[in-house]
Amino acid sequence: MPQTATIQIDCWAITLWAAVPIAWLFLSFMFYLIYFCCWCCCCKNPKGKEKIPCHKCMLVCCTLLCLGAIAVGLYGNQVIAKGVEKFAVATEEANSTLDDIETKVEIIDRTLSDDMTQEVEDLQAVFKQPGSNATVQKKLQDLTKDMMTKIENAADSIINVQNELEDVTLDLSILSVDTYEFYRWLTTIIVLCWEALVCIMVFIGVGKTSRCLLFLAAVLGLITLIICWTTLGAEIFLVLGLSDFCMEPDTYILSQKAVMPVDEEIMEYYLYCYPSSYHPFEDFLEQCQVSLDEAQANLKRVEKLASDDYPKAMSVVHVIDRGLNQTEIALHDLQTFVNCDVIHEEYLQALTGVCHDILHGLTLLLLCTLVGGLMFTVLVLVGSCAWRKLVNKKDYYKVDKTDPYFPKPQDDSAPYLENYYSNNTTMPAILRSPEPQDAAEINSLSSTGRDSMEITSHTRPNNDITARTNRYHDAPAQPNGEHTLPLIRGSPPPAYHPVQSEQYRQYDENPSLS
Repeated sequence: MPQTATIQIDCWAITLWAAVPIAWLFLSFMFYLIYFCCWCCCCKNPKGKEKIPCHKCMLVCCTLLCLGAIAVGLYGNQVIAKGVEKFAVATEEANSTLDDIETKVEIIDRTLSDDMTQEVEDLQAVFKQPGSNATVQKKLQDLTKDMMTKIENAADSIINVQNELEDVTLDLSILSVDTYEFYRWLTTIIVLCWEALVCIMVFIGVGKTSRCLLFLAAVLGLITLIICWTTLGAEIFLVLGLSDFCMEPDTYILSQKAVMPVDEEIMEYYLYCYPSSYHPFEDFLEQCQVSLDEAQANLKRVEKLASDDYPKAMSVVHVIDRGLNQTEIALHDLQTFVNCDVIHEEYLQALTGVCHDILHGLTLLLLCTLVGGLMFTVLVLVGSCAWRKLVNKKDYYKVDKTDPYFPKPQDDSAPYLENYYSNNTTMPAILRSPEPQDAAEINSLSSTGRDSMEITSHTRPNNDITARTNRYHDAPAQPNGEHTLPLIRGSPPPAYHPVQSEQYRQYDENPSLS
């Protein structure tokens, strides 16, 4: 009773420890919920692309650690598979040994109770017939009667062994977990490959600075967190349970009398297998062996006495002799199987597979899942921070911003035009100044622009320049008689041709070329 209570308390403690990752998962999702709500409500979208070297370094380091943990998990998964295979082989061998014991007992019992008894009765019927020597006949009848008694005693001893083995014969097929091991192995491989895929996605997203990949990795990371922490709870339960079992496996097995209703002496004999241990079947097997030896000796006397007076009985005697020899061989095999050496060796092999290989592999897999869960927790948080600080890339033309003929960009946005008109020093001030102060300033700037255009028209013998000058003179006159350039505020500059602008630059630098 105290042992059962201790085991129950250990189960509650193991269950409590297994619930810790589930609680951590709940707290993590609560934190993420608060964090993303604050982010959506308080944070604004960035206007430009920001440099995030710290975030990238942290993402890369966490991903490398996670990939290393995944490699350890793959190795641990193979160690578990090896341990399960060793345990399955030991269980199958133990089942085979128990089946051999049961088969040998049935063979001996059937041979002694049915075949040998019938043959001895036939022999007694032969010796009831009158013979030449009444003394020999009486002696043969007594020998056959004693031989029948010895065979019945041997059969009773085997029946006692069979009754004892009914409690020992366990159905260990329920422990053969190799059928389910393939699905466990495959599921673990799929989970680890899923984690590796998410890590590779983070790598590519960081390398290409892709918002889409980082966002997708963050979403898949949340799903991976659920898988990791749930799996971690199950692994903690298994590791702690196996650790408690492997501390004192013999004591734990002896305490499970409700599951395995086997006599304590028999369990101790097979679990410990000491040289001085009491053999629970030794007495029955020795009695059976002594009875068979005495029956064999009586049969030899019968054969010697009946060879002259009862020659017809010799065929029956040979059949009985052959049956006794087969029974003795089966009895020797039964003694070998029932001995603790065979079953104890199989028990130690199964124990090694469970407490060495499976426990070792589960510990490695637990560490892999723990590190993976922590790294994915950080990856989701840092990945979301990095994702919101990135903007989509746009296609830009590589141009010289100091060029007076700065080309029109694809997007007719005001900042580019304002930069153009404000930075172009060769244009009149009326075009560069966004808000002229008074009419006098406008007239002065317009006059300056007109004079500049007239000088340019004389120094540049180009049709395009002449056409633009004519458009200037054809512009409507103001009340003061001055002309202004026919340009509208906000309109883009004229088309820019690199070859033509180089020619204009040559005329500006050397007017004698005109």
